[in-house]
Amino acid sequence: MTCFKPTTQQELSEWIVKRGDSQQKIQWLCTLGQQDELSLELSGFKQVIDYPFRDMTITIETGMTVSQLQKVLEENQQWLPVNVPHPERTTVAEVICKNWYGSFSAGYGTMRDWLLGVSAVDGRGRIFHAGGRVVKNVAGYDLCKLLVGSNGELAIPVVATLQVKPQPQQILVHRLSSKTTEGLKTLWQTVRELPFNPVVFDAVFPDDNNGNIHLLYAVEGTKETTQSLSDQMRQTISQQADAELVSVQPWDSDLDPWIATANNLKQSVILRVGSLPSQTIDVLDIAGKHRWAGFGQTTRGVCILRSFDAAETAETAEGDELLKSLLADLSSLNVNIQCLSGHQIPGGNTHSPSNGASRNSLIEKIKLEFDPQKLFDTLA
Repeated sequence: MTCFKPTTQQELSEWIVKRGDSQQKIQWLCTLGQQDELSLELSGFKQVIDYPFRDMTITIETGMTVSQLQKVLEENQQWLPVNVPHPERTTVAEVICKNWYGSFSAGYGTMRDWLLGVSAVDGRGRIFHAGGRVVKNVAGYDLCKLLVGSNGELAIPVVATLQVKPQPQQILVHRLSSKTTEGLKTLWQTVRELPFNPVVFDAVFPDDNNGNIHLLYAVEGTKETTQSLSDQMRQTISQQADAELVSVQPWDSDLDPWIATANNLKQSVILRVGSLPSQTIDVLDIAGKHRWAGFGQTTRGVCILRSFDAAETAETAEGDELLKSLLADLSSLNVNIQCLSGHQIPGGNTHSPSNGASRNSLIEKIKLEFDPQKLFDTLA
């Protein structure tokens, strides 16, 4: 397959029109961790268009990777506080359309909170612009937010204007643990009621068999502020039975739970499970009993899960049975399950039944408006 690599929006628009005339699908997003055969790449869109750093905004072409963007921002001690799998090869366009986010979502939100404006090309070849360069600039529905999490099925974002923020002096991470799942849930409840604004609040199930789920809780600020908050944390933990403050250290990328997941993307089935925040630890506990590892964003109720042993979840009869067993136990929590790794899961992706029919009908109407020939829907 010949991969088209445009360098201008007009080239991309004209190419999409031609693909529509011949009814050829457009595959432009890779599956998580895979090197898919693409018909379109945005590698020609990597320029910084405008960077008025004093306004803490930047306008870039979305073929730029997250790592490349962060390097540009570092020159002015700024950053985009959205952590993603494989930032060295994940593009801004992918972050927008796949709605990637990680541990920092607890305090900083997701791309939806930092995306101010976008230029995109839809399935008709139309170039459109939404949003702008200021935080409050929308009267009516914000189209650029509609693209976040769209899986690339509405339009291809080629230019994005992002709000950024100054780099914090320090992010201090507390690793908390308890000997039992119930004890950790009590610990989670206690810690979440502290008068802090955590920037990381994850539950993590590591790659071992001893069932040690622990919490990562991080605060940002000056060294004096974070140390004061840390002292309060120590005092709180000391008053709770069956709770331990394992370590306190500055944030390092090696602490990011995405790292362990990203290193196993090609071998493992990766699930994103949505639940109530109060159910996050329950989801991880069930996963652990089925020999799955992962992490959960306890402020959002979103867990990323993968198996301890990749071979167990390969697309085999045995792997299917193991996966079915996990999905059956998770169904008791009425969760939303999405497969991120491109594998087939028994019964397909599982969603909460609440208002499912009306929601799907609305989504289809929106897709038809942006992409009536379904060029971006590679599964259709």
